[in-house]
Amino acid sequence: MSYDHRDAANAWAKEKSRKARDIAPLPAVKNKVRKYETSCSLAKFCKLYQPDLYDMPWSEAHLDIINCLEKAITGGGLFTFAMPRGTGKTTLSESATIWALITGYRRYVMLVSATEKHAQQSLENLKNELSTNELLLEDWPEVVYPIHKLERIARRSAGQIYNGEPTYLKWTGQQIMLPTIPGSKCSGSIIEVRGITGAIRGAKYNLPGGGGALRPELVLLDDPQTDESAGSIAQCETREDIIKGTILGLTGHQSKISAVMPCTVIRQKDLAWRFLSNDLHPEWESRSYRLLKRMPENKKLWDKYREIRTGGRAEADKYYLENKVELDAGAEPLWGQCSGDCHSAIQYAMELFYSVGERAFWAEYQNEPLDTSEEADALTVEGILRKINVYKRYQVPPNIQRLTMFVDVHKNLLYYMVAGWSEDFGGQVIDYGTWPEQDIGYFTMRSIDNTLGNVYPAGGTEASIMAGLNDIIGYKMDRNWGDGMHVELCLIDANWGAMTGLVYNCVANSKHAARLLPSHGRFIGATSKPLNQYFKKVGDLSGDNWRVPKSSGRWEGRHVTFDSNYWKSFIQARIMTPPGDRSSLYLFSGKDHKLLADHWCAEYPVAVTARNRTVNEWKARPSNDDNHWFDCMVGCAVAASMRGSKLPVNNIGKVKRKRRKVRYF
Repeated sequence: MSYDHRDAANAWAKEKSRKARDIAPLPAVKNKVRKYETSCSLAKFCKLYQPDLYDMPWSEAHLDIINCLEKAITGGGLFTFAMPRGTGKTTLSESATIWALITGYRRYVMLVSATEKHAQQSLENLKNELSTNELLLEDWPEVVYPIHKLERIARRSAGQIYNGEPTYLKWTGQQIMLPTIPGSKCSGSIIEVRGITGAIRGAKYNLPGGGGALRPELVLLDDPQTDESAGSIAQCETREDIIKGTILGLTGHQSKISAVMPCTVIRQKDLAWRFLSNDLHPEWESRSYRLLKRMPENKKLWDKYREIRTGGRAEADKYYLENKVELDAGAEPLWGQCSGDCHSAIQYAMELFYSVGERAFWAEYQNEPLDTSEEADALTVEGILRKINVYKRYQVPPNIQRLTMFVDVHKNLLYYMVAGWSEDFGGQVIDYGTWPEQDIGYFTMRSIDNTLGNVYPAGGTEASIMAGLNDIIGYKMDRNWGDGMHVELCLIDANWGAMTGLVYNCVANSKHAARLLPSHGRFIGATSKPLNQYFKKVGDLSGDNWRVPKSSGRWEGRHVTFDSNYWKSFIQARIMTPPGDRSSLYLFSGKDHKLLADHWCAEYPVAVTARNRTVNEWKARPSNDDNHWFDCMVGCAVAASMRGSKLPVNNIGKVKRKRRKVRYF
């Protein structure tokens, strides 16, 4: 083949490829009136172009929210609204995103969710709508036709052209750049998604062909908190700072960004609660809606309904229809058409009330989370952080007579605490941390990077734990903490079944063995036999809800067993004892204790009565599973009791009287 023939063949192939990639001409707009009317109304846009998503009449709340969304998109501002689960706030936000871009009101919209995964799911929803909605294709061909021509094959976007010019269409997992089409108001407009704790700062895009740079103009913060973050004051504050600083500063100094935050209040004082508060954030226009604006008045009839429904919905439905007027009296639903498989919106709401539980109903559907009676007396971050005194880390106050230590053992990390105690159980946290140390201020055990395996890579899991224990014990037990004071007793958690033998071996072979003891915290509830009722054998040691048996059973070496419920309640009382009381517990100053406070608040007591005794049984909060420094604090107190610290009898009543007067929220 001659060079001329080959060049001609290549040119023919290129031209054929160019024609195949060229999507011109665009289809004509099918309904110009519909396009114009929906450009002026988000409500009409939703109803006319997405009838399958909005097949029920709007409630007054929906219309109010749509009006606020329109105002934020077209005129700017900050708007947050809380709606019950399942009432369409995310769907409305996604529709508003599409409307803001294809109408040209906004050129760069960032959709921020609680996590990267949730954000990517929202982008997939937007992609499905833009690539499959035939009604949008009919009236907005300059936007949607190039996307349809991809036929859901993203790599085709790189070579797509229109009348010989690139469309610059982008279709990735985190970003959509709408096609550049002459005459289109939204040429090059961007939808981008991020998780709120991801890389948000500095978002900017340079338009091709010297078209200038775009920065985010509108941010949609769709439910920016998780159940876990809502239960942590520190995480709420972190996300609040990200919104106030990073997100609202995305547009730079030249213009002012608009933001919309659809949310649900999960807990009191969580992120959503803060931004809905006009006192805390007056710059945000806020709305909060309840599934039931007013609850039914006749509680006795609804209690009867609840009793009947345990036998089946059919009987409950019959009872409801027979007594509908009386049952519905006083109640007012948010959305009269939202009735599910029930006979009315009120019955549907009450079915949710009974099925999900009162606490979840008031949080998820009423946006007014409750403080349950059990948790009202529990530790709180605010109460804990009020117990900081003037002494610095490692300093031992003059009233302290002894030091104790506890090590909580895990596969990847050791948590430790050193506490000082007076004879009458006044307490001071002297030192706490992890081994190995972490280089970030706030972390969970699941999120750490610096693990025992990284520091001690040789020998596997058991070897790394043993090496870590030897190092932390040697470092803390050898230390002179001032005036010749050393740690008198260190307890080491031996409850982790896989490593129980390792802890016993570590203690037995340590040069500090006389001041070390494996420990086993036991859940002794109201139905369990108290520790002080066990028969004491010769050689056994026992004290205030702890015992050291002479015979160690299956493990070589002595150990201590203690009632974890009792000692958690004991620590709670020490923390809640007002400053100035001689049996109060304090934190050292000069350190941010928010993570420690979250650990101490990871559980709450529930009073359970059985066998003629009442016990505070401690339950884990579902939003926070890291309680390791709480376990450390408890272990330090048990060790202090074993070394002679005792709570004065006349102080117990004083603490109880104070607790009736003071509530820490």
